[in-house]
Amino acid sequence: MSEYIGLDVSKEETSYCIMDIEGKILKRGKVDSDPDAIFAMLKAHTLCPERIVLETGSMSNWLTAGLLEKKMPVSCVCARLANAAMKLNPNKTDDSRPQIAQR
Repeated sequence: MSEYIGLDVSKEETSYCIMDIEGKILKRGKVDSDPDAIFAMLKAHTLCPERIVLETGSMSNWLTAGLLEKKMPVSCVCARLANAAMKLNPNKTDDSRPQIAQR
C-alpha cells in the first residue's frame, strides 16, 4: 500500500499526517523536529512511503537532507505555492486535516 506523508514543521515539533492513495488518514501526530526522530516515526507507522512533503522554511533544508540521507522519498515545496494550492481546496478545516479532491 502506498502512503503519503505531509509534515508541518515548527521549531520544536513537527506535525505529521499519513494518508493512503484514497485520502484516508492512517495516522496523525507530532514528533520532535529532528531527521532521526521523523525517520523513527516513519519506520514505526508506514510500510511504503510513496512521497513525503514539507514546506520550505528555516529548518527545511536540514530536515530534507537528513531524510534523503536515509533514502526517504522527501520533497520540499515552496510555502507560497503550497499555500496557494491549499486555498483552491474549499474543504480545508481549521484543524488542518488534508482533503483529497474527488475526480
